[in-house]
Amino acid sequence: RNIIGGDIEMADAKEELEVLLADKEVTVNGNKVVVKRLSFLDTLRLTQHLSGIVTRIINDADTFSSALTKIMYKSDNAETDAIIRANGLLEVINSLGEEGIEFLTDIIIKSTSLTEDEVEEIDCEAGIDLALDIYEVNKGFFTKCLKKLKPLMEAPKKTRAKKA
Repeated sequence: RNIIGGDIEMADAKEELEVLLADKEVTVNGNKVVVKRLSFLDTLRLTQHLSGIVTRIINDADTFSSALTKIMYKSDNAETDAIIRANGLLEVINSLGEEGIEFLTDIIIKSTSLTEDEVEEIDCEAGIDLALDIYEVNKGFFTKCLKKLKPLMEAPKKTRAKKA
């Protein structure tokens, strides 16, 4: 074997390992579900639906930011956590509207083996946990989206009003 071929094989093995480690097995409604990375084409399909959602987020950045903080909330009291996180999810849903719900549903379907009917059956707390697991596995996609949104969300409201 030559060194170059060995390096390529090692790079391929590392890439395969990263993909395998990116998947995460979780339990949703009593069933094992694998959360996987979004494919390139799925990412493109999802970003096509972002314009209306981005507009809503920018126009109501404070509410959206507060809701995300609640969704990520963790303390030593699981019962309190569930209430706060559910409240945050409701705020996000109210902010994003039906288009946002469809977007979240698409992300769940494309990131798991769940069908649309199975997604509809997920209870609130399990849905929040699943959304966080999907975020964790697909952090690169979401981080890039949030980096692009952050300056727009932090812009003074007067600037946002002029752009609208």
